[in-house]
Amino acid sequence: MMTQLTRRFGKSIVRIKVSTLFLFVLFACTKNYASIVQEESSMTVPVYKRTIYVDSKYGVDSHSGLSIDEAIRSLYKLNQMGIQAGDKVLFKGGETYYGMIKLVDLNEVSDGQNPIYIGTYGDSEKANIVFTDHQAGVMIQNSSNIMVENLDLTCHDKAAVKGHRYGIRIFSTSMNNESSKSSLVKDITIANVYIHDIFTMPVSACKSPRWCRQWDMADEDGWGWGIFASISKGDGIEGLLLNNVKIENVSHTGLKLIGNTKRTLIQQRRIKPFDIETNTYTLFQDVQVNHCQILNVGGPGIQFNRINEGVIKDCLVLNSGSSSDVRKWGRGSGMWMYHCDDLLIAKNQFIGAEGIADCCGAHIDIGNRNVVLEYNLSQNNAGGFVEVLGNNYNCSYRYNVSINDGWRDLKDPEQKTKWGELGTLGCLVTINGHGGDANQAEFYGPFSTYIYNNTIICQKDAQAPYTNPAIFDFATSARGILFTNNLLWVYKKMNNTWSGHSWKDGEAVDRAYDFRVTTGINEQGKPIVRSMNEQEIEDMNVVCTNNLYREANILPDGYWDLNPIIGNPEFVNQNGRDVKSFIPTNKSLIEQGVKIQKLSSDSSKNGLKYGGLNLSKDYFGHKINVPIIGAIIPQ
Repeated sequence: MMTQLTRRFGKSIVRIKVSTLFLFVLFACTKNYASIVQEESSMTVPVYKRTIYVDSKYGVDSHSGLSIDEAIRSLYKLNQMGIQAGDKVLFKGGETYYGMIKLVDLNEVSDGQNPIYIGTYGDSEKANIVFTDHQAGVMIQNSSNIMVENLDLTCHDKAAVKGHRYGIRIFSTSMNNESSKSSLVKDITIANVYIHDIFTMPVSACKSPRWCRQWDMADEDGWGWGIFASISKGDGIEGLLLNNVKIENVSHTGLKLIGNTKRTLIQQRRIKPFDIETNTYTLFQDVQVNHCQILNVGGPGIQFNRINEGVIKDCLVLNSGSSSDVRKWGRGSGMWMYHCDDLLIAKNQFIGAEGIADCCGAHIDIGNRNVVLEYNLSQNNAGGFVEVLGNNYNCSYRYNVSINDGWRDLKDPEQKTKWGELGTLGCLVTINGHGGDANQAEFYGPFSTYIYNNTIICQKDAQAPYTNPAIFDFATSARGILFTNNLLWVYKKMNNTWSGHSWKDGEAVDRAYDFRVTTGINEQGKPIVRSMNEQEIEDMNVVCTNNLYREANILPDGYWDLNPIIGNPEFVNQNGRDVKSFIPTNKSLIEQGVKIQKLSSDSSKNGLKYGGLNLSKDYFGHKINVPIIGAIIPQ
């Protein structure tokens, strides 16, 4: 049976459709289970027009499919029958089916009230969908009110195919380039689904590794994706829930969502979004990703592009940018977002990202607003821990734990063999104003970036034979950086580089060491620099104070922290590799934190969207009674 929940996150409403059993499993352990049951009983139970049974072992395609005894046999027959709004399709669990599940243009004949359910019956195991010779395992196009659960999706790579392959493809597209309500995709739920081993060619057809050694993505042979949802001239996607989804061993991105943001000319000129908030809207909105695992994918684990209102919580992304297979792209952060508004990324684990550039645990790319990363673990990621690029507003990393991030070293022979000469040095904290706009070469922002109460561990021997990574890269184009109450357990002397990046082909070089900026480049392509004047330094509005360091001699000379705190947190096990090893026991030292204040350059109301600036709990959920340094209360 199906039921419907409506759950509020801030001002947004995310509509969640789950089965009664799924509700029980999801909420049975919560303290408010009784109230949930009461709420559930008052909800409208959807009525299905028909139930179709599919049994690949005992079904017969000449049957009606409308009862277990009359089950049909194949996906070919199911697609001939045509899934309609109001259908429940049940596959016999534990069996294998060949082909693609198609849910295409069903909005045209739906009144919006009749759900579609794709699931299993009988055996408790998943139904196995093998979509060899098809573009996707499940195709959802211009169709709404759908739940897909308890499926295993893969494709056999017997021969090379042109184009991309997808475990699940969700698509909003308008016919004849005309806007139509029938192209608005609403309320899609994917639960308890396993997507794995998706490529476009067998290993024998891959003549050389496809690992990324360039800035652009060569895709002439196509890639394998886990879940890919996008809008192409359609009216958008509203309401997407992923729960307990596992994506593993695909050649490119695990979960990729692409919206279609329409921006005014004023925004393109880089006026602050807070001043023109009503002049922009995003067509992909209300996204929840909960309790998901994305493992060993060739590209990023999760990538959001033009998404409005999203929550990513309690997920594991392991070994994104994997090069374990020559067919993989070999580059990708655990997660990154581009031109997104209002994202909360909480209590996730981002571990083992690799690749030539970026490839942090989770990084905030270009043009985002109100993105908050809190209570996450970032560990062993090649690019580093924090990365914030240009034209971002009011974004934050807070109460996270970073363990041995930033180990990428392009001078290392082994890494150079894999990634080539192109790439960037690993860095623990990067604030880089790169805007990625071909029409505007200069760096811009970011604005009001809050980095506080993080525990950052970089053990002396963890990256051997590599040395500790660069520590800071702060762009002189930034306007407002708060770096406070962070615990930095590092051994290498910190560099004093405020910005060490250059734009494409040496044009518009933007380098600044010790508060110097460029005025151009010389004949050798090197930057011509001068010292920043007092007004330029003041305009940066950098507040770097009250951070804890292992010892004084690792601080840069001169200007860095206004109030550095030196001491030993006395970790439970400073040689450990898990978060619990870095619980501090030196209470008097850790309780020297300060209350977080809004930056003077920040014109927003509360500084940060989710809970304001001062949180009440630490990384492990313990109550904070006095301001602390780092992410963890002493035990």
